[in-house]
Order: sequence, then structure tokens, then C-alpha cells
Amino acid sequence: MAQVDPTQGIRHFDSISKGLDIGSVMMMVNLERATIMESQVMDQAQKMKEINDEIRTTQHFMSEARRLKDIGADHSHAAPFVMPDGSSATMHGYCIHRGIAISDGSKNGWDQFVERMKHRVDNLNSNSQLEMIKLQSLINKRNQAFEMSSNHVNKFSGTLDKIISNMR
Repeated sequence: MAQVDPTQGIRHFDSISKGLDIGSVMMMVNLERATIMESQVMDQAQKMKEINDEIRTTQHFMSEARRLKDIGADHSHAAPFVMPDGSSATMHGYCIHRGIAISDGSKNGWDQFVERMKHRVDNLNSNSQLEMIKLQSLINKRNQAFEMSSNHVNKFSGTLDKIISNMR
């Protein structure tokens, strides 16, 4: 998450005493807010990518469990999953790292394992939906910040145009 320095606003108001008008300071504040929101959007998008990668990995090992059940094999015969970074994950490593009990190799054991994986996918999908709502909210706030900056520029430009036309 982006860290916000609470003294930033104070520095902007110090700028007024250095010759900047209030309009310029407001513009700087709005643009800084938009930049912070952009950083938060990027962080949230990365979080969404990680959840989606986890869902794909879980679904891979769930389908491998179904395949292993059908052929009567244990988890050592599961095909590894190639992670987005190029590394590969084994079913055993995946389950150990996440605290998921792996099947004993029996048909009943594989059925229970598949159910645990379905439950995990459901939880990940729920989390993904909540994170998507957060992402949409951040995008709306970012757009609002850019819109405020744009409106401020338009008002400032309009004011300058009126001043110039009045001087003629």
C-alpha cells in the first residue's frame, strides 16, 4: 500500500508563502491525491492478480486429484503446476505450504481432498469478489481526483480568459 506523509499538506501550504497562489496549491494537492490513488490502484490490481493465480493453482491440483483418483495413484504422480514466475509447484509442496491435508491415495481420500480444494476455491472466489469491489472503489476515487484536477485547470483557464478579455 502507498504510504502517505501527513506533512505533505503542510508543505503545500508553505508554498503559498513562497509566491504560489491558492489555485496552484490546490492543483498540486489534487494531482498528488491522484498520484497516491494511482499507486493504491496498482497495489490492489497486484493483489487481485495474486488471488487469481492462487485460484488457477488450486484448480490445477483439484483436477490432478480427480485424475489420480481415477488411476488409483498417490500424490507423487501429480503433474506440477508452472507458476506465473516460471517456477513449478508440486501438489505436496502446495498443500504443505497452505496447511491442506493431502489424500492418503484412496478413492475416499481423494474425494475428501477434492472437497477441501473446492472449498478453498470458493473462499478464494469470495475474496476475489471483495477485492474487486475495493479495486473499483479505488478506481472511482482516482478518476474523481483526476476530474477534480481537470475541473480546476478549466476554471483557472476560464478565469484567466475573463481577466484578459476585461483588460482589452
